[in-house]
Amino acid sequence: MKSDFQDKIMNICSVLYFSFLFKKVFLPIFISKEWIEFYTVPGFDVMNSLNLIPLIRMNTSDIRNFVLNIILFIPTGFIYYYFSQSKSKTILYIFMTSVIIEIAQFIGNYTFQFMWRITDINDVIVNVLGGLIGLSIIHILISTKLFKRKVLSYKK
Repeated sequence: MKSDFQDKIMNICSVLYFSFLFKKVFLPIFISKEWIEFYTVPGFDVMNSLNLIPLIRMNTSDIRNFVLNIILFIPTGFIYYYFSQSKSKTILYIFMTSVIIEIAQFIGNYTFQFMWRITDINDVIVNVLGGLIGLSIIHILISTKLFKRKVLSYKK
């Protein structure tokens, strides 16, 4: 009974979290022609919105963004491990989630031809770090029996 209740809570929390994550990393999406024309920069080079060199020219704003991204991604490690029960799958899912977000942001920049979001390798690094922290937290909770481990059952 407790496991069913815990599963329902985790399902609700997962939907709420991923909705919040989507809002933070993708919105606003400019769909109005007037908005796109207003923000379009003549001669915009989409490559200017791309950073593939990690940890260069760090300033206080970057450090603040790092901390916020880490905090934002802690639930991914927790949620993915809860549902997959596999460390390797959890790490892969965290990494793929972060990479997909950055690719989508790059595609958005290319599509809109203005700096909608920056595609940054640093975001991938700190997002994965945040997810690994979440994975560590759920491991601690399970090992100290503060959180009931989900038992996977397969019906034939």
